[in-house]
Formats: sequence, structure tokens, C-alpha cells
Amino acid sequence: MTATAAATKPPREEDPRHPLHRLGALLDDGSVQPITALDDSGVLAVTGTVSGAPVVAFCSDPTIMGGAMGEVGCKAVVAAYAEAMRQQVPIIGLWHSGGARLAEGCSHCTPSARSSTR
Repeated sequence: MTATAAATKPPREEDPRHPLHRLGALLDDGSVQPITALDDSGVLAVTGTVSGAPVVAFCSDPTIMGGAMGEVGCKAVVAAYAEAMRQQVPIIGLWHSGGARLAEGCSHCTPSARSSTR
């Protein structure tokens, strides 16, 4: 194998760490329904079922900035918690994160604190 071949990464959509792949493996086939956008926030929140039981789940995205959390990603986590409380169903969080997006400063701290206090 050449150095170029070893360094080539699969397209993001094909990466097994992609949130849709990870959530799709956890939740029942065909049950994944996004409640946040699949964007560069680094977090995807969805509803779905596990063995037929409704749940809300969120997944950090290590394919974007190593999964580092920023303000928008934290808001996705808060949205997931709010939806789980609204539906009165369990919430599942799948983390694969490199920490905080320090370049964003402390603006991400408020949503992070909100998700911890719910």
C-alpha cells in the first residue's frame, strides 16, 4: 500500500463514524427521523425506536473537526433533551468528541450547561 492510499479517507457519507451510520446501527431499521440538520455543527439529533420502543438520540460527529463541540452542536444536544422530555421517552447520547471548539471561545458553554442541567 502506498502512502497516498493509506492517507486517503473515505467520503464523509461513507465513513463508519458518520452519525447516520452510528445511529442507524443502534436504532431500528427505518426508524431514524432527524430533528436537527445534518450540517457542520458536529452533532445530529434524531428520533427513532430501539426494539420498537420510542427514543430520542444524538450523536457527535468525529468526521467534523474531530467531533469537537461548539455552540450549534450544543444546541442540537439541548434540542434532543427537550424533545425527549416533550415525548417523555429515554434519550441516548453517542459521543466521539475531541472536546470543545476553542476557536469559538466560551459561547458554547451556555448550551452545554443547559444540556447538563435538564
